[in-house]
Amino acid sequence: MLGAPADLLRHADQERYRSYPSQSESLLMTLEPMQDAARLILHHQERWDGSGFPQHLRGEAIPWGARLLKLAVDFIELQCGLILERRMNSDEALLFIRKYAGRLYDPNMVEGFVQVCAAYLNDVTVDDPTVRVLGTRDLQAGMVLRRNLNADNGMLLLNAGKVISEPLVQKLIAFEAMEGAHYSIFVSVPDVEVPSPAIQR
Repeated sequence: MLGAPADLLRHADQERYRSYPSQSESLLMTLEPMQDAARLILHHQERWDGSGFPQHLRGEAIPWGARLLKLAVDFIELQCGLILERRMNSDEALLFIRKYAGRLYDPNMVEGFVQVCAAYLNDVTVDDPTVRVLGTRDLQAGMVLRRNLNADNGMLLLNAGKVISEPLVQKLIAFEAMEGAHYSIFVSVPDVEVPSPAIQR
């Protein structure tokens, strides 16, 4: 149960999985110094739109600390392959969190969380102005891959630092279509040296 995405668990296992916040709260409530933490753990799987568990709380009814804990837990679990079938890198996980702001996550917390991750984690480039996130059809020759590109099954397709060529773009488009996938590709555009204007006489 701990090694598979929660949404892929069988019905009985899913019921057991959904009971863990309540069980965790019960265990911690017996320890007086942990009672405040127990309340946050009870509600950290609630979703902003009310579709979470165990009590289907919505919006501001979810304790502030539980909303923050959900961001942190999901950020890690997305990278471990415990939410979706594939593991995401840290940038992809942050893009997922941004995408679901207002549905899964408190929209007032998401950007602050992304900025903290960008400031304190070395491998996060999502707020780097020199990095663009593109689909395969938006790639152009000369762009440089800034993150390793992995297939949905985790297989490494391209290493960071690879310079994109037109034939490579066509191969990626064909591979994506064959796999039925949609890749987010982190690239930078190399600086183009602008010739200085001719001196007028």
